[in-house]
Amino acid sequence: MRHRLNEIEQRRQGNDKVKQLLDAAQRAVDVFEAEFEHARLLRRRALEKLARITRKDNIQFDGLARVSHVTDATDWRVEYPFVVINPTPRKKSRPLCAR
Repeated sequence: MRHRLNEIEQRRQGNDKVKQLLDAAQRAVDVFEAEFEHARLLRRRALEKLARITRKDNIQFDGLARVSHVTDATDWRVEYPFVVINPTPRKKSRPLCAR
């Protein structure tokens, strides 16, 4: 994104209105970029806490896992979940007595 904004800056020919738009766009890109770092930190904290109670492969932050919960026809959610936690499959119990 910054590359494209820099290209516009090179062609703006001193236009002050374009400069105002570029400044606003740069601020928006800065905020957008900061959200990635914030999400990374939140994911790391969530993973540390959740890994104490379930296996790490049960904790999913990926888009496919998250969007599958949003588009479930039986549940019309309006927000994307931050994380999806899958249950650990039950182990097959051994018989109490051998036959």
